[in-house]
Amino acid sequence: MMPLDAWGGRRFLLCVGCSAITSMLLWFGKLSDGSYMTIILATVGTYVAGNTYQKSVEIKTTGMPAGTPVSAPVDPSEMPAVIDAKEGNK
Repeated sequence: MMPLDAWGGRRFLLCVGCSAITSMLLWFGKLSDGSYMTIILATVGTYVAGNTYQKSVEIKTTGMPAGTPVSAPVDPSEMPAVIDAKEGNK
């Protein structure tokens, strides 16, 4: 079984599934236009709010969002301009 992250994560799949079911209900006339709009707006709003909250928690706990590449230490011989700038030399 493939992990859910390969498909966008559980939250994304839930939103896609909800949108598909809601669209089918609208197609078959079981849902009004206003209800469809309300459900889609709530689904998208919840998805965005969940992502925003998750990112804020990741930043608070690790100092950076998940997936942020960590840069390797810089060799001073490769970056003399950076060293000179830090020491105040030009």
